[in-house]
Amino acid sequence: MYQCTWFYTSDLILPKDKNAVAAAWCVEADEFYRYEMQEDALSVKNMMCFVRTVSGAGTLTTTDSSVISLPENSYMVISRSKISSYQSADKVWKYYWVDFVYRSPLTFKTEKVYTAPYSERERELFSELLETGRQFPSEVEYINSVFKHYFYYLRLRCAAVTHSAAKNVKLSEVCTYIQQKLYSRLTVTEIAEFFNVSSRRIHQIFNETLHVSPKQYISDLKIEKAKQILEKTSMPIIDIADALGYYSAYHFSSAFQRRTGCSPSAYRKKLAAEHHEK
Repeated sequence: MYQCTWFYTSDLILPKDKNAVAAAWCVEADEFYRYEMQEDALSVKNMMCFVRTVSGAGTLTTTDSSVISLPENSYMVISRSKISSYQSADKVWKYYWVDFVYRSPLTFKTEKVYTAPYSERERELFSELLETGRQFPSEVEYINSVFKHYFYYLRLRCAAVTHSAAKNVKLSEVCTYIQQKLYSRLTVTEIAEFFNVSSRRIHQIFNETLHVSPKQYISDLKIEKAKQILEKTSMPIIDIADALGYYSAYHFSSAFQRRTGCSPSAYRKKLAAEHHEK
């Protein structure tokens, strides 16, 4: 199954010094849908792609073989030259796609997946874009203004979701997530992206409640877990460091000594001596 409504601006004659929409699609495709990017009239310098999942899910593969998931209610902007292919990841994937030349400084991150709930108003705005492009393909300025209106509406919806999440995210939820990711090189940025809030908000949550930074909290948890492993197993220090996501045994030993006042091996010997005395 494949259904598509689309338009191209007239002969792809775009202004040389202005932002301009080149083409737009509304696509609904089944689970077998896949498209390999190729050189064509849209393969020009500064061409960007806006991708919005309305329902279902899709994936986009970049030229460096990274796979980006595009779940329902998500959108992103990415340079067209960085796309290798894209495909459906659900029984039905419905998405909006806009190719546009952007020559102004970007005010948002590319290759970052944002979340915004889909609405009837958004459907109306994108339908207006498609209708405008199909009826007046040579009116580039008119098409640009319609897309700009649509895109700003979506950005405001995203900002509302982010603001709501920032207010509602709980320390207990963040701590649970950290526990689940304890055996990885977890960063504050990753935590913030998972909860769709800013890194600053994550810092606020920890400082206001636990009076420690999230980085320190993660480090303390790792050291406590390391103590348990040292006590209950004979696992080599280098393997413990690797298991807990440290870059090296040296980094692990340094962090352990700062927290406990002794090295991991000395701590293990101390535990063995205490056990022997009993």
